[in-house]
Amino acid sequence: MHVVMAVTNKEERVNLRIRPDVKLEALAAAEMSGLTLSGLILKLLKDTINDEKHQRPQLFADALRQQKERNPDAFRNQFERPVVRAKIRSKGKSKQNRG
Repeated sequence: MHVVMAVTNKEERVNLRIRPDVKLEALAAAEMSGLTLSGLILKLLKDTINDEKHQRPQLFADALRQQKERNPDAFRNQFERPVVRAKIRSKGKSKQNRG
């Protein structure tokens, strides 16, 4: 059996270190907005990105170009990323060892 895994944009992970009281407040704000904590953080990121794009479009374009130069693999199309193939062994005996 083969398992095929592909990297998509939603598989990127970001770890945040925040104080417990800030986390509780963020959880409360997320719940009030009908979001998960992850959804709230994503919304805040998107809002900030959109603000920067509209307020300082040339500066944002330059900063994005610099990030692409520093991290070329992060900006490849998900269909261009390599597919990882892993062979999974079953728990039973292989056909060759059955006797």
